[in-house]
Amino acid sequence: MKRIFIHNFRAGFATNSSSSHSVVLLPPGVQLSDDPSDDSNGYGWDFFRLVSEEQKLRYLAAQFFSQHWEDPVIRHRLVERFKQELPDFELNADDEKRPLYVDHQSVLNLPATPAAVESMIKLFRSDRVAVLGGNDNTDRDYPDELGLPVLPVIRAMYRWKTRTRIDNDAIIVFSPTDGSKVRFSISEMSETPSYTKGSAPELCDVKITDFCAANCAFCYQSSTTKGRHAAMDDITKVADMCRDMGVFEVAIGGGEPTEHPDFASILQVFSSRDIAPNFTTFSDKWLANEQLVTAVSETVGGIGVSCLDSKGLDLVARISAAIRPSRHYSGSPRIMAQHVFGSVPLHVTADFLRAAFDQGIPVLLLGYKDVGFGANYRRHDADDAGVFLKLALSDADMSRASLSVDTAFVDKNPGLLEALSIPEALVSSPEGKFSCYVDAVEGLMGPSSYIPKQDMTPLAENTEAFIRQFATY
Repeated sequence: MKRIFIHNFRAGFATNSSSSHSVVLLPPGVQLSDDPSDDSNGYGWDFFRLVSEEQKLRYLAAQFFSQHWEDPVIRHRLVERFKQELPDFELNADDEKRPLYVDHQSVLNLPATPAAVESMIKLFRSDRVAVLGGNDNTDRDYPDELGLPVLPVIRAMYRWKTRTRIDNDAIIVFSPTDGSKVRFSISEMSETPSYTKGSAPELCDVKITDFCAANCAFCYQSSTTKGRHAAMDDITKVADMCRDMGVFEVAIGGGEPTEHPDFASILQVFSSRDIAPNFTTFSDKWLANEQLVTAVSETVGGIGVSCLDSKGLDLVARISAAIRPSRHYSGSPRIMAQHVFGSVPLHVTADFLRAAFDQGIPVLLLGYKDVGFGANYRRHDADDAGVFLKLALSDADMSRASLSVDTAFVDKNPGLLEALSIPEALVSSPEGKFSCYVDAVEGLMGPSSYIPKQDMTPLAENTEAFIRQFATY
């Protein structure tokens, strides 16, 4: 008997879409029946529920056909493979018209390598997996109608196509639309598969400038107004290598990244290579640039707004008001408040959390970095951050409150997970295992942005060299 083993799940942000399909993991022992699509040959905006193996594999075939039918070599290989799974359905690789299709707004980005096809067939054969389809043009919410706690393994929505990577025996699925990501394996019941290191990064943290006018005394990058901007050619080279490695997303930082004179072009460079750009800002200056606001609205997945205290939430509000849903995409970037834990007295952090939770603003707490200016700053850490956060959350309206922490925060507070009852599968892996850092200003790379510069290495000249260096982290 096979089982689905979840290595890691990162919940993303919610956006709407015109059509929305989800491959979900059902609770153990749940028995459901099929509620197939109204269109016998397609899956679009209608509501459907696929539970039986036959119905799910028809849907999977439709997904592969919708993406790869134009390539005759891949088409013939897919048809021959799915003839084995769907013997009662007529499939002809010589027919240029697709026999099964999925509405373009919900096509999954599935690689068509033999290993990927076999991995997805294994997934869809599981009796724990169901496929739910619908759209946002009605008040219906199909998962809610089931009345069951389901885990979305794959979500297909309009803004960007879902990205899927097969790495050895692991399947990694990333949704650029809502930011969710899951790593899982199909294994025997008696096995506990291990997947602790990617063959290539899923995320690259990319520094594009060392310029910043904020003068934060604890800045671990030591950025000032004398800082340099990275050359556009160097950033494009990084974007090309990220594309070739199958990187899902980049976290663009600095310095103040919006001060880079080519920031709008940088967002487009990554987005055009199917890499979701995110960035962190401490500025509202860029909001006066209409071209830049449009570029952010149309390309960015998430914006982290640096907040020293509760007053920083005013900047979150101004950015939220300026960013608008794109005319090309449904939805807009997720905006969250970022706060460096230990940068201010704890009562200031407590007031910031209370205000953010009351306003329904998602919060990301960052661990303090003892490098750069931060090495000589007197930080304000709690004796037990887990207890501190548990108390902060105890008074919060959990229907509105959203709290995340970064890897550095978890590393500095080993009792945090137990205090907050956080499952291991929801914890991000150590830096350098599935992510890495690129300093495009200095031409350096390393496992994280907060290791000493002398421990970094020169930025790889090509994709093969990048992967070899990443393997050492």
